[in-house]
Amino acid sequence: MNKYSFKPLILLVFCILALVFLLGAERYSKKNEPINTDLVSEKNTSGKDKKKESKVTKDKPSNEDKGSFYGNNPVKVLLAVGTCGSLQEGGFARIYEEPDEASLVVGKLQYNCTVKITEDYDDEWYSVDVSGDGDTGYVKKENCKPVEISIGSADPVRDKIVKKAYSYLGLPFKRYGKSLEVGVDCSNFIQQIYKLYGFEIPNRPLEQRDYGKPVKEEEALPGDMVYYDKANDGTGHVAIYLGDGMMINSSGHSGQKYPQGGVRICCLLYKDRDSCQLYNLLDAEGQESDGQ
Repeated sequence: MNKYSFKPLILLVFCILALVFLLGAERYSKKNEPINTDLVSEKNTSGKDKKKESKVTKDKPSNEDKGSFYGNNPVKVLLAVGTCGSLQEGGFARIYEEPDEASLVVGKLQYNCTVKITEDYDDEWYSVDVSGDGDTGYVKKENCKPVEISIGSADPVRDKIVKKAYSYLGLPFKRYGKSLEVGVDCSNFIQQIYKLYGFEIPNRPLEQRDYGKPVKEEEALPGDMVYYDKANDGTGHVAIYLGDGMMINSSGHSGQKYPQGGVRICCLLYKDRDSCQLYNLLDAEGQESDGQ
């Protein structure tokens, strides 16, 4: 027999062993690769998890914000307006932690006052923002009505004033408070907002009323002041007109949390606010020209 007759067979065996070794090394390498977390499927959510999913984060623009929030385009806001009660007696709808009347009550939607609708949850409930910063609660549809408003103005100064005021939705009410960070009362809220854009106005409701020029409601523009003469033992209550029969104000006794108190959007007429007059502060006599 030829001494080289086994050489092809030995070569074949060697090739097979090499192939087996390579396949095994590849399998080992894949087994020990780090997991790509981007490809891990998200866990299905329900109940409280769904509630947390619907929470939104509110981005309050800074005083120097020149982005898309400020500009010619109005901000569209869908509101739930409380319908329980009456103008004379007041009243409120309960806001629950869960879409269940057996759950914890986390707020009160007062008559003709509002909260933002964050989701049309189902046939019975709206998911609403109960803090101004996206904390979620639920109100029954039968106890409110949805209203969409536009926040903005064709006038650039008025546009900034109403959008800046809206950016403080949920800020706590504080009697005699002057801070847009900690808490503010009704007249100081207006004074501080106007001051951001170069307008120096008085800080008391009666003085603000006397400072402005009265305008008819049908002629009022966003950024005008709303004055209520029967509030606070005759000293008055003030708000900033948004248009569409709505205004934004800081209201409620110290300690009342949004949406019962603090900076909130309400209809022009609600309990203890049964008459009002609107005033133009931007074109008032004696107004300094800086910032106009």
